[in-house]
Amino acid sequence: MVRENKTTTAELPCGQIGSTLEKIKLSIHPDDFKQLEEAFDNHLKGNCEFYEVSYRVLTQAGHWLWVLDRGKVTLRSENGLAQRISGTVKDISVLKASELALSELNNNLEQKVEERTTSLKESRDALATTIDELQTMQSTLIESQKMASIGKLVVGISHELNTPLGISVTAVSLLIEKLQSFQNKFLENQLTRSDTKDFVETSLSSVQLLDSNISRAAQLVKRFKQVSVSEHIQSSRTINLNELINTFLSMHCELEGVTISINCSKDLHAQCDAHALVNVLNELYQNSIQHGFNSPSTGKISIQLEKIGDQIKLTFSDSGKGVHEKNMPHLFEPFFTTTRHNGNAGLGLYLVYSNVTHILRGQISFQTVELEGISFEIYFPVFNDSPN
Repeated sequence: MVRENKTTTAELPCGQIGSTLEKIKLSIHPDDFKQLEEAFDNHLKGNCEFYEVSYRVLTQAGHWLWVLDRGKVTLRSENGLAQRISGTVKDISVLKASELALSELNNNLEQKVEERTTSLKESRDALATTIDELQTMQSTLIESQKMASIGKLVVGISHELNTPLGISVTAVSLLIEKLQSFQNKFLENQLTRSDTKDFVETSLSSVQLLDSNISRAAQLVKRFKQVSVSEHIQSSRTINLNELINTFLSMHCELEGVTISINCSKDLHAQCDAHALVNVLNELYQNSIQHGFNSPSTGKISIQLEKIGDQIKLTFSDSGKGVHEKNMPHLFEPFFTTTRHNGNAGLGLYLVYSNVTHILRGQISFQTVELEGISFEIYFPVFNDSPN
């Protein structure tokens, strides 16, 4: 079988024209000849109508040139053997160069995507690790804050109870001392009228001191129990806020010179813990009376409730002396008070904060100008049926 190229535009070696396949092999790239041979054999055996294969061929100038070789048997012998093949050889160097460039671009792109994916995975893993560490730190911080709060409460409770209990111990010690002295003089028949009078007066004074301080300690314990929100049994029900405010107002007979103004729609309802809301109002009222007003004759209190979206806004304001700037950060802290000398334990606004945030599931803030009063703003859900 002889291959004949009548026309060439690819400057192929002269040896290819009219040469055999074995001679053509000399000018074809070693890596490509096998596929040309297989395509030829497959066509010669009649397995396909024509053959088509691309390969690199050495030009007369000594360069490798990509070509597309396509042809078919045009003459066979009587026994079916191929005698002549006609076809074309087309220069596809530009196409192959484009394919190569595209392949390199795809490879580079795949590599960049893989590198970027790896980088993102590493960043994701690092972020996940950081989040885990932050959550661990947060849990540790929360526990530390809890322990610090518990410690502060214990110190505060100890400090508040120490005074009445200390006075009670002193009174009991004095009473025991006087009683022993009285008993000794009685047994020795040395008791005088003056001794009896002194003993009675001291005993009466000590008992009165014991009574007042034990009562004070009992009141403090009662207040401490109110601080424990966890012991509060939540009772959430739908209430008319206007009726609740007016009931609260009737429970607090206005002091002479202290006026209370109410602004609340008659049909304003909310599903919340009425007991907690009344506690909030009571503590805010007592705060105004005990700390806000220098003189009851100049006191004004304003209470306003309104619905804003799915929230109830409660504004409680007074025209008192306000809060000094240095005391503002401590306003809701337990046992913080500026009137401890008057017997105040400093739990009122802490109870307000606890009831608002834990039971009413709300938020509280305040605005104050010294000597111009204070205004508390409380927001809590219209519907609050979540478990305590």
